[in-house]
Amino acid sequence: MRVNFLKAILVSFSLLTLTNAFAGNPFGFYGADPEPVTGPDGRLYIFPTNSGPNGSQVTNWHVYSSCDMINWTDHGRIIGVNDVSWADQKAWAPAATYRNGKFYFYYYFNNSGNGGFPKASVGVATSPDGRPPYTNRTKNAPLVSGLHDPAVYVDIDGQAYLFNSRKYIKLNSDMISTSGNFKNFQYINAVYPPEEGTYVFKRDGKYYMTQSPKAGLPNNDRAEHVIYYTADQFTGPWTYQGIIMNAISQQTRHASGYQFKGKWMLFYHILVNNVFTNRKPAAEYMEFRADGTIKKINLTTAGVSTSCDGSSSSSSSSSSSSSSSSSSSGSSSGGPEGECNNNNDCIAIYSDNLQPGWSVLKCNKTTGVCRCQNSSKTKVRCADVTASGSSSSSSSSSSSSSSSSSSSSSSSSSSGGPEGECNNNNQCNNIYNGNLQPGWSVLRCNTNTGVCRCEKGSTKERCFDVRN
Repeated sequence: MRVNFLKAILVSFSLLTLTNAFAGNPFGFYGADPEPVTGPDGRLYIFPTNSGPNGSQVTNWHVYSSCDMINWTDHGRIIGVNDVSWADQKAWAPAATYRNGKFYFYYYFNNSGNGGFPKASVGVATSPDGRPPYTNRTKNAPLVSGLHDPAVYVDIDGQAYLFNSRKYIKLNSDMISTSGNFKNFQYINAVYPPEEGTYVFKRDGKYYMTQSPKAGLPNNDRAEHVIYYTADQFTGPWTYQGIIMNAISQQTRHASGYQFKGKWMLFYHILVNNVFTNRKPAAEYMEFRADGTIKKINLTTAGVSTSCDGSSSSSSSSSSSSSSSSSSSGSSSGGPEGECNNNNDCIAIYSDNLQPGWSVLKCNKTTGVCRCQNSSKTKVRCADVTASGSSSSSSSSSSSSSSSSSSSSSSSSSSGGPEGECNNNNQCNNIYNGNLQPGWSVLRCNTNTGVCRCEKGSTKERCFDVRN
């Protein structure tokens, strides 16, 4: 009993002393291939490949978390080579997601291929809160083999996939078993062969895939660009769009595009003192043009940051939020369209930031907007009843009389057209005619989301994003 008590004290002390406070890039801990996931507590959890001395031969993984992207806590070891009967080396780039009230951690061993240790094998472990201990669901046999650098994506229809740059396989609803066989991705106008560091996210109805191909720089066999493709569905075909982060000498990337607290960010890793095994995570804001293409991203020392109550505190956040149609502050007029269908759970976004008496109800999968309710069963957008927001339940319950003025006069900080701007007998033409960028015209009111849609040729966007 005394031994266990002392052990608990030592573990708690180690977690406190491993909390790092480093502003900007890189983050205050070693790690590569950072995989971001928002937890039910509203914190961002990073699942990296361990790095530092002998980083290329690491044999286990740790998990780190932060609420502000500055102060990071090492929660300790998740799993390692000695916990798995089918692994013998190289605990490399993992994948992770939060679903069904659990974290699913897809761990990857680049095995030797000798004596029952299949190459490129993936297992899965689960945790209710993202922190160890994890339950190993594939202790005696891998979930799949032959999948280098795995990634995971849960689509808006609930179908989940395990994949890399070349192929994908469906996950069953339990997230720990697969269905069917691998299928190959198809690419259009590809400039680089399929490469490692693959990640998929969805924004405004469009799917984005990032990869990190070798840049082909002279005498530089490790330098990698970050490129991206887009598609109308997860299964493709995927169309090449360009480079969003240029290669630097000997620097690999393995980037992930992710939305945290309403801000789109690109997570990647950098070398420390140009030593390949000494890598640390970093992040930059992602900015999107009106047509959905991603602006080129420059490396900064400022990086990204938020406050623990959800608002942005980075000097660069204002320029990011104004151009990214999915980013939104707590004062947004109704929650960004798509805030909860990018694997972010409404509870994780809002549970600690609601006015008294309000609770999270669900994610509206059609609009991607989180819905909340009070004890009177009044249902509103969660962003309208945040503790830091200016809206209240009374304004929401009387929306039939107020939405006409509030929707058409939404401030420029709103992230893409308020939900409900055109389904309260307001016509999109009345709201946006004479107030659009050249070449754009009103298409229709999306009666499911209440958001006005505009078009320019074959390109369709939220009208709010292409205003003058």
